[in-house]
Amino acid sequence: MEPTRLYTSEIPPFHMRLLLFWAFCDRKTKTTLAKDILVARAEVNADLIDRKMADTAAGYGLPLPLFQAVVLAADGQMSVSQLHRLLSEGLSEDELRDRFQIPVDAP
Repeated sequence: MEPTRLYTSEIPPFHMRLLLFWAFCDRKTKTTLAKDILVARAEVNADLIDRKMADTAAGYGLPLPLFQAVVLAADGQMSVSQLHRLLSEGLSEDELRDRFQIPVDAP
């Protein structure tokens, strides 16, 4: 997967102030520090994320590799709530592959 830009989100002024001070003291831009924080938190929580993905896939009755492919394919096409709603409809594996153009030989 290629590096991806995350679009901005609103950060409360108090937290933005802390981010600015922290970034300044570390001689980084706010954006670089925010990226570093996000990457570190994702790495630390990788096992938890994997377990949550497996549990969520099982909840929808889907094999984990297909579920992961669906989540990746849906990114940028629909919101998280829209994807959960779609998955709640109980679409078959073939319907999901068709909907998100996931090849049969892909996971």
